[in-house]
Amino acid sequence: MVDFTGVLLTGGVSRRMGQDKLLIGIAGQPLWQQSHTALSATCRSILIAGNRADLTSKDVPCFADTFPGTALGGLHNGLTHSETDWITLLPGDLPWPSSTLLRSLQEKCSDSYDAIIPRTVLGREPLIACYHRKILPQVTARLQRGEVKILDLLDELNVCYLEDTELPPGWRRSLRNIN
Repeated sequence: MVDFTGVLLTGGVSRRMGQDKLLIGIAGQPLWQQSHTALSATCRSILIAGNRADLTSKDVPCFADTFPGTALGGLHNGLTHSETDWITLLPGDLPWPSSTLLRSLQEKCSDSYDAIIPRTVLGREPLIACYHRKILPQVTARLQRGEVKILDLLDELNVCYLEDTELPPGWRRSLRNIN
């Protein structure tokens, strides 16, 4: 069985929301806690990628992004500080993240892939995905060149895409964000 480090992405600045969206309450919990709960159900450990020390606990460390301001920088952060070869990446601003969806992605992880990503009629979802540590040099090189689009990175990786027909029921709801 593969072990996973859960990486909670918290690097966004909530420009469009006008308030700290990670702290917006849904079902009695702040959004970041919803994602933390989904990761806790599927990962051996969790870390926070982004400058959000206010969200840490004794079991959940926080690491500021070396390359702040982009999702690719958050991925770099997670891969750099992961305790495992595989990480499960999840944004902290999802109202209804699904541990069932995360398990579906994790079940596909093997050494023959670099990443496992949902691909639906809505497009690719690179921020709700699993990534192998072996891609860290590629991620670092892209960031050093100023190439920050995570979708461009996917084009050079060996990605296993889970199509919408392979995803568990309720996938549409779990991929919805508050933007």
